[in-house]
Amino acid sequence: MVRHNPQAEGNSKTSTYSVRRVRPLYPGPNRFPSATKDLGFKPLADYVHSLGLKFASTFARHFPSRPSPGSLPIEGSAYHAADAADTSDTCPWNYDNYGIEASKPAGQAYYDSILRLYAGWGVTAIKVDCIASHPYKGDEIRMIGMAIRKEWSPHSSESFTQAQLRWKKPMR
Repeated sequence: MVRHNPQAEGNSKTSTYSVRRVRPLYPGPNRFPSATKDLGFKPLADYVHSLGLKFASTFARHFPSRPSPGSLPIEGSAYHAADAADTSDTCPWNYDNYGIEASKPAGQAYYDSILRLYAGWGVTAIKVDCIASHPYKGDEIRMIGMAIRKEWSPHSSESFTQAQLRWKKPMR
């Protein structure tokens, strides 16, 4: 799914969407020119890494609600969007998103797809919005943690709290 904002300061009320398969929203090329050709943050992350810096990204815990999730496949799985979306759970500050159904394997598959994508981009840290309060989503925090463990591994010589996380495998 690609989100297009007609202007750089566009928001969910002025956005349009292109859908091929279910995946996290990609950065808009009008805000991130390096994101053209479906490359996402990969060129930007490569540049940041070339400077000796880490590259972090953020995402909302929700599943994009527009267009309707329907039967779109979740990338890298046998599941479909309708299997993962909890249409009764919407973000209190961004009505464009549905919650993730934490009790279904499709929900885990969706988070796995996000972390695989970020691995391919070279993201070294993430921040997840709308998950720790109002309301607290402990089940989804655990699902994201499981997806991180599938893609990242701490350096063996460091404690977990001090670990520099590295991707185990790149996404294709």
